[in-house]
Formats: sequence, C-alpha cells, structure tokens
Amino acid sequence: MPSKTRAKEAKLSEFYAGMLEWQIYRAAKIPGPGAYDGNRDFKLPNGGHFSKVSSSLKGYCDDDIKRGLSTPGPADYPTPILPKAPGGRFNQSKSKSELDWIALRGPLTPGPADIPSIPPPRLSGGRFNLANPKSDVEWLMYHAAQMPGPGSYTIRPPSPPRGGRMTLARTKSEFDWIQLRAGKLPGPGQYGQPERKLGGGRFGISASKSELELVMQRAAQVPG
Repeated sequence: MPSKTRAKEAKLSEFYAGMLEWQIYRAAKIPGPGAYDGNRDFKLPNGGHFSKVSSSLKGYCDDDIKRGLSTPGPADYPTPILPKAPGGRFNQSKSKSELDWIALRGPLTPGPADIPSIPPPRLSGGRFNLANPKSDVEWLMYHAAQMPGPGSYTIRPPSPPRGGRMTLARTKSEFDWIQLRAGKLPGPGQYGQPERKLGGGRFGISASKSELELVMQRAAQVPG
C-alpha cells in the first residue's frame, strides 16, 4: 500500500511540477503550527487591564480644540476703512493706430528731394606722365650710386705698439727640465739613518717539516 501511494505521489509530482496546484497540494500535506501537541498546561501571565480613569481627563487633542474655540478667526477682525479714490474716468477717445501715426509723421518728415545735394568738387587740371619710368634694376643702380662705398670712410690710423722685446734665449725642453729638477733633488745616500742595534737570535738549522708530517703530528694529538 505505501508503495502505491508513493508511486501516485511521484506521478502527481511529475505532472504538477512547477504549477500552482502542486504548490497547493504540498502545502496541504505540510503540518502547521496547530498540528503539534504543545504544553496545554501553559498559563498566561497575570495582571494587565485597560485604564479605568474617568473620561473627564482631557488629552492634547481636547486642549487643541479648546484653544481653537477661544482663538479669533480671520472673519472676526473688523474690515479697515480705506480712503476713497478721487474722481476719474476712462478715456473714451479713439487712439491712433500705428498706421495713423505713420500717416501723421509722413508730411512732417522731409523726403530725399527736400535735402539739398552736396556740390561735387571741381576737377583741377593735370596731364599724364609721359616720362619713361625707371625699372627696378635702374632704381637699384641709382641707390647704389648714392650710397658711400668702403673707400669713402676714413679709417683711424692704429696706435703704435708700446715697449717690449722678443726673447732671444733658448727655451728648455721637457727633458732639460727633468734633468734640472733631478739635479736639485737629494739622493738616497743624503738622508741620515738612525742607529739600530739588533738583539740576540740564531738561525734555525733543523730541517722543516713537510705538510704530510704536520698532518700526521696533528692527527696524533687529536684524541680518538
């Protein structure tokens, strides 16, 4: 019997998967909070009741209503007496349009014919230049002839050189300078040496040991 129920539920799950009916079906099978057996002997805490204070105690809303009833409104203030405006009337004349103003100003405005023309200047006599004008090359030659050349300037004679003479002595070469300096430097035998006495001692006549003998000697001294 349980296997048939499971097979039926598997078919239903496959058929209604992802649908609203399947969600409703699953929710109907899930136990709710009331399906569990809780502690029936649980007692509610004592104390706690509604306020039994008389309704004559007023709250902040009642205070606002009372204050609003005693506060005058805008209509409770008297209307101020304003001074009467002096006499006057609307203009009942027909005002001129833009075209009327143009027609009115037209006769008063002078036209082009009313302004006298300026007399043109009188042309004075003259003639065409019949001379052969110079070309650019001729102008360059003319300017070059007017400009002073190098020979046109006076050169100030140079002042003669003042005293001095050429040396006629034979200058020393580098080798001559080396010989001159070497002749003035003291030699090794010209320095004084302090007297030193040598203490006692003697030369070792015994034969020196080889490297192999020293190794064997050290090995014999090292404890095994």
